Amino acid sequence: MAGITLVLYAPVRHFEFVNYDDGKGILTCSMIRQGLGWQSVAWAFTHRHMGNWQPLTAMSFMLDANLCRLKPAWPHIENVLFHIANSILLFLLLKNITGARWRSAFVAALFAWHPFHVESVAWVSERKDVLSTFFFLLTLMAYARYVLRVEGRGMGDESKVQSPKSKVTPSSVAISPWSVVRGPWSVVRGPWSVVFYLAAVFLFALGLMSKPMLVTVPFVLLLLDYWPLGRIEGRASSVAGGSPDMQHATRSTQHVSRLLLEKIPFFALSLAMCFITIVSQERSGAVAELSVVPLHSRLANAVVSYARYLGKTFWPRDLVVYYPRVLDWPLWQIAGAAILLAAITAGVLLLARRKPYLLIGWLWFLGTMVPVIGLMQVGLQAMADRYTYIPLIGLFILVAWGLADLFAQSRSGVSPDPLRTVGDDVRSPLLEQDAANGLLTSSPTPAAGSLSKKPHLWRLVSVSTLGAASLIACLALTAAQLPTWRDSLSLFKHVVAVYPDTPLPYSSIASALYDHEKFAEAIPYAKTALRLKPDYVDAHNTYGLCLWRLGQTQPAFEQFNAVLSQHGPDATVHYNMGLVYASQHDLERAKAAFASALKLSPDFAEAHNNLGNLLATQGDFTQAAREFQAALICAPDLPEAHYNMARCFQESGAPQKSIEQLALAVRIKPEYVQARLALAGMLVWSGRPAEAAPHYAAALRLRPDLAKTNPDLASAFDRLAAAFVQQNNFAQAVKAAEQGLRLADQSGQPRLADQMRKHLADYRTMAEFRPRP
Repeated sequence: MAGITLVLYAPVRHFEFVNYDDGKGILTCSMIRQGLGWQSVAWAFTHRHMGNWQPLTAMSFMLDANLCRLKPAWPHIENVLFHIANSILLFLLLKNITGARWRSAFVAALFAWHPFHVESVAWVSERKDVLSTFFFLLTLMAYARYVLRVEGRGMGDESKVQSPKSKVTPSSVAISPWSVVRGPWSVVRGPWSVVFYLAAVFLFALGLMSKPMLVTVPFVLLLLDYWPLGRIEGRASSVAGGSPDMQHATRSTQHVSRLLLEKIPFFALSLAMCFITIVSQERSGAVAELSVVPLHSRLANAVVSYARYLGKTFWPRDLVVYYPRVLDWPLWQIAGAAILLAAITAGVLLLARRKPYLLIGWLWFLGTMVPVIGLMQVGLQAMADRYTYIPLIGLFILVAWGLADLFAQSRSGVSPDPLRTVGDDVRSPLLEQDAANGLLTSSPTPAAGSLSKKPHLWRLVSVSTLGAASLIACLALTAAQLPTWRDSLSLFKHVVAVYPDTPLPYSSIASALYDHEKFAEAIPYAKTALRLKPDYVDAHNTYGLCLWRLGQTQPAFEQFNAVLSQHGPDATVHYNMGLVYASQHDLERAKAAFASALKLSPDFAEAHNNLGNLLATQGDFTQAAREFQAALICAPDLPEAHYNMARCFQESGAPQKSIEQLALAVRIKPEYVQARLALAGMLVWSGRPAEAAPHYAAALRLRPDLAKTNPDLASAFDRLAAAFVQQNNFAQAVKAAEQGLRLADQSGQPRLADQMRKHLADYRTMAEFRPRP
């Protein structure tokens, strides 16, 4: 399963970041770009990231900045590796607490391959999904270990099976007054149980620090107590699915109040995270007011969204990154969704005693979806694929155990173990061990008189075929869904195909086309977005920038001024106006625009850098250096700021510091030709021609036509040759002079070419008569 998942998601290594959260949340976030360090880690724990308090997710991106300077391949691969790890953990968890190997494998495979999960894996910004689920599953595994220890049993410890006489009765676990005082510790027995209990609480805290959606974990633990752990009083036989005469329970049962006391630390952490999340999202402006999204709209959307999630789980088509919010759903859709949910709920309640997995799977799906179902409206979307990453596990359990029940029926009406194959009427040693450990949740072994009865072959074949077909369909649909995440263009063109009247995808496409310098192509998309939403800030910005790059500066200012008049001061708008003013050589207005942007957004690295450029152009290198330094504090990986800082060091007579800054710029951005040429020139000036030559060669590889646009390049090679001569390295001097002569001829500089021919002749003579050092 892990290998297939790795191959399935292998294309993501070629995917790009998308202009939907990846930009503001990762690429332009100054602290993320700094990488892991004391300052950035402190920031992660004391500030919001992408509207939430999620320090571990922020730190994982900081680690990416250290490892790959936020190149897109590794962050995508990291998401895939977490997804594979989560699939394996899910299999191990279910196998250990149910003993049902193949059903657990089926659930894990559905989890790994369902197309609903493509968004959580292929979108780098959704690292919080895969990371939080990693800790979520580890929390459940630690809790399961704790349960086994607290009941005096361990994995594989067959000697500790309870006899019928030692069955724990309700009276033996009655709550004493001291239980309330001691809280959860009243049920923790033994050193190992303490270790696993504390591990579960700690892992839960780590999960919450990855994504707040895990606040429902205490309720998930209670669901597991009901089934398959069977810890709730009166559930020992019914959970196992056995008959009353099979009440030689394999696990102790406890009063619900005692189990609630056990969960106090989990509930405390959940309540704390709820408070932090509500405050964080309100301060970030992400929460919609009731005046914008009324309560009745939220309730209607919640009901319809549950039904839509169900439908797309079993018929996953038209999966997109953005589902537009609907304020007024048609009454028939609300009624239909409500009837569907009510019917399913009634059905699972009726079957709960005989088939508890139906109830647990359904409540898992409903409950874990509550934080993101839209009752507290965050963002513009009605629903999102990423919200299903954990909730779908409940539906997958329901389906897997349901399919097993279908083929577990025998002619005699006895329900043999669904894990047995046809003709295998004796439980395997593994299942015997699971039964001994109180982990087997299927029905007991049939009576001797029915051992010869086999499940109907047709039912086995049909159910197996259905399961295999489901997995194959998931693989095919996921493989088809993945390419939509290749880049911003493919992602939002897919949204346009599904929701053609939604402004957001048109604006995002326009922005992506602008980034690819396809300005004329971007304008129609920006216009469409503005037609659908006339006050769309991002669309105005993109439209204005495209007009500017096409030479239409006055219409560009009209777009920027429209945003300022509609929404007031905006850092990005002022920054864009600064770019336009600078291109018109209106330096004072450009400086004022960049200063306005920085007043609104002090950590705007690019604004610091451009303001510094203007100051340097006016000869104020001291103040310019301060701005470049500020830009590097905000974004240590901004190569242009390193390049400009090098200029300031050069002006101040510090060549070595200038070389260091240029080397950093080239290391961050190897294709930065201008920085390579400047670095090579400084190295030649410092008497280090051997270090300079590779940078000149790299610049020519990157830009073969460089001589035509940079006529000074031929002279630079002439100086390089002279530097080699000073070191008596005449062979390299000849090579440099030959290259310089070619560049002089290509750039149409006959005088320089004649001069270099003379130099080349001299160098060849020197190389012939003087020894090579």
